[in-house]
Amino acid sequence: MEQPQSNAIPEAIKRLRLCASLKNCGHAVEDCFKQSSAQCLYAYDDDTLGYSDWSETIASESVSRSFIVRNDNIVEIVLLPLDGRIISGPAVTKGGVNDCAILTGKQMSFVEFKTNVTSNSDKNIEDKTNEAINQLWHTFHDIISPRCAAKGITLETAVDIDFHVVFDSNLDVTCATASRQDKQMEFLMTNGFPLYFNNEKSFI
Repeated sequence: MEQPQSNAIPEAIKRLRLCASLKNCGHAVEDCFKQSSAQCLYAYDDDTLGYSDWSETIASESVSRSFIVRNDNIVEIVLLPLDGRIISGPAVTKGGVNDCAILTGKQMSFVEFKTNVTSNSDKNIEDKTNEAINQLWHTFHDIISPRCAAKGITLETAVDIDFHVVFDSNLDVTCATASRQDKQMEFLMTNGFPLYFNNEKSFI
C-alpha cells in the first residue's frame, strides 16, 4: 500500500545518491519523492499540481492517460517527479525535462507523458514523439547521469534503465507500429537503452 510520507529516505534513492546529486536542481529530492509497495499504481501528469503524481485508484476515464505501475513482487517503488519539481531551476531545465522517473532497487524508468495529445495523425505523433525523446534523453544524459557520476555513481551499471513515451492509450500509439519500432531501434542503436510506447510496466 502507499506509505505515509516520512523523513525516511528510501534505500533506492540513497544507493544512487540522488539527494546529493540533484541538490540545487529545483526542489529537494527528499521533499518530493513518493514511495509505495502497492501492487498497482497509476502514474500521471497532474495539471493541477503542475508535476507528476500517482495513486492506487483513479477515475476510469483517466486510466487511458496514465502509466500503470505493476508491482506483483510488492517491492518498494519510488516516484520522482522531475519536471516542475526536482528539476525545475532555470539553469538546468534548458533543453527539456521529462516528467518523472520511477525507481526500484533494480530498475529506473524515465517517463514522459504526452497524454494531452488528442490527434493521432502521423505528423502530430511524430512531432510529439521526437519532443518526448529529446526530453527523456536530455534529462538522463545531460542532467541526472553526470551529476550522479560526480558523486561516484554510474547509473547505467547501478540499475537497469529504460525510457517510456506515454500517449493516451485510446489513440493506440503502441510499440507495434512500424514507425514506433523504427524509433525504438534508432534510440537503442544511438543511446544503448530501450525505449517503449506502452502505458504500463511490471517492476521488479
